[in-house]
Amino acid sequence: MEKFLHTENTQENSVETITVNPGESVPLHSHPDREEEYTGLSGDGSVIVDGIEYPFSKGSRILVPKGSKHAVKNTGDNPLVFFAINIPAFKPGDTTFWDEASANN
Repeated sequence: MEKFLHTENTQENSVETITVNPGESVPLHSHPDREEEYTGLSGDGSVIVDGIEYPFSKGSRILVPKGSKHAVKNTGDNPLVFFAINIPAFKPGDTTFWDEASANN
């Protein structure tokens, strides 16, 4: 996974461009104090939010409520690229990682 944090961030929000290579994923995690909105730019994959899997590709939009356990999988043959808008802005250390068995807990 590659991330690019845009420079026009504020304390209120931040925007990242995230690339997930074929066969890779963003592991199951949550953010207790922020929500995220994902917008698909290219590629094919899925976003799992609180145990429900949604198809995700160019033009898709997914809202991840704060505190939700979520993950992103690339299910295609090309890189999956998307914007992640963080509200409030991303801060290091505000992410909890979970194992797949706890997806619905």
